[in-house]
Amino acid sequence: MSILATFSAIPRKTRMIIYSLVFLNIAVGYIIVVLVAYLPELNVSSSAVGLLLGLGGIVASVGSIPLGVLSDKRGRKVILVLSSLVVAPAVIVFAFTTNLLYLSISVIVYSIGEAGTLATWNAIIADQTTLVNRDAAFSLSFIVTTGSFAVGSLLPFFFPLIQHLTGLGSVAVHRDFVIIVGILALATPAWLGFLLRDHAETPTERKLARGRNFPRLLKFSAINSLIGLGAGFIIPLVPTWLFLKFGILDTYSGPLLAVSNITIALAAVVSPRLSTKYGLVSAIVLTQGLSTIFMLSLAQHRSLTPT
Repeated sequence: MSILATFSAIPRKTRMIIYSLVFLNIAVGYIIVVLVAYLPELNVSSSAVGLLLGLGGIVASVGSIPLGVLSDKRGRKVILVLSSLVVAPAVIVFAFTTNLLYLSISVIVYSIGEAGTLATWNAIIADQTTLVNRDAAFSLSFIVTTGSFAVGSLLPFFFPLIQHLTGLGSVAVHRDFVIIVGILALATPAWLGFLLRDHAETPTERKLARGRNFPRLLKFSAINSLIGLGAGFIIPLVPTWLFLKFGILDTYSGPLLAVSNITIALAAVVSPRLSTKYGLVSAIVLTQGLSTIFMLSLAQHRSLTPT
């Protein structure tokens, strides 16, 4: 079965739900570049950038647990729409201040929205699919999310041209685009609310099932968390490191993140076929194992040292 045929098997409504995240993730992709690459250009310290990233990661991870339980009791649809809604104002705050307190509050609000989305998104997709097309739906979701994130990361590449054509300075262009993508992000909760208006849910009580597979689940989750911790710590801070080490601006480091995410999205296109051919667990081990090797190789790379 071709890749297009695989994705065409996903119900149309489910595809529309997946595509609705494009607006939100463009905003997220751009604001991450602002945080890790542009704020250091405004003399915000690297320790402050690290603090904001760490704060966001902790809030998103811890917050997903109670929000997941709440979504089971109150409905995933409401939590998902509200969570995506709070991202826009949190993003727009970055247009008006570099004050660490205000940015911390913004990051907390944004991360709560991220936590709510993480806690409900896969369950919403699972509700809309069957075992036959669920893998393909999750793969399409990952590709769309990663690809739209890359679009947001790529925006600073065009800023020198925009500055030349408009006569605006770098600060003004960055600020205006924060506002633009923040407003654009509002399209996601509006579209989700429309698409899920007839989505019926039965509230349930989440229980932690213990059985013979429970220890295996804990091991798998622990290993996956360690991999995610490494990638989540290293990849976003690469633009900050490039600026501090080499003075490279977000005009270049933003597109570098975009290329990284585009590569990930393209690689994910073949993931349904990998899981079909080798099985889910084997495909996970193969892909994450290779990516971990390449990530470790970064620490051994010597050619980036300036002469």
